[in-house]
Amino acid sequence: MLTKEQLEALSTEDVLNVSLNDIKEAEGFKAWPDGMYRARIDEVKIEDMETKNGKKDVLKIVFECIECLEPADPNAQLPDAGSKQTFSYFLPDGVAYFKRDYKALLEDGQYEKVADALEAMPNMEVTMLVTSRADKNDKSKRYSSASEVAPV
Repeated sequence: MLTKEQLEALSTEDVLNVSLNDIKEAEGFKAWPDGMYRARIDEVKIEDMETKNGKKDVLKIVFECIECLEPADPNAQLPDAGSKQTFSYFLPDGVAYFKRDYKALLEDGQYEKVADALEAMPNMEVTMLVTSRADKNDKSKRYSSASEVAPV
């Protein structure tokens, strides 16, 4: 079986000639279970997203798991180190939630503007609380959120 890294190193032409028997089926997305994590902020970006009310800008913050410090459920299947999860905020009003969730990271006063904080965040190591809630219309769907994000 080829690893993900080996597949990524191949050109499109080469990958089309790989035997299907040599390709491991991709795993589905798994949200991080509730708990306190140590993570690295991998990427901060603003993207357009189509919603039922039209296009909206969305602030997306991608975290890379270093370790789960304290799982809410000791029997939960924890994410592997290096796995990533994205947490999003719809703009413009989402900046108020961002400020609440990242209060410990922002409170030292070194950032004057939202843009200053966002620019400084990539590669920052943090602790964070991950919690989830069920969708109000479909209880089988869960949405995760990050809060208590603080620099290490």
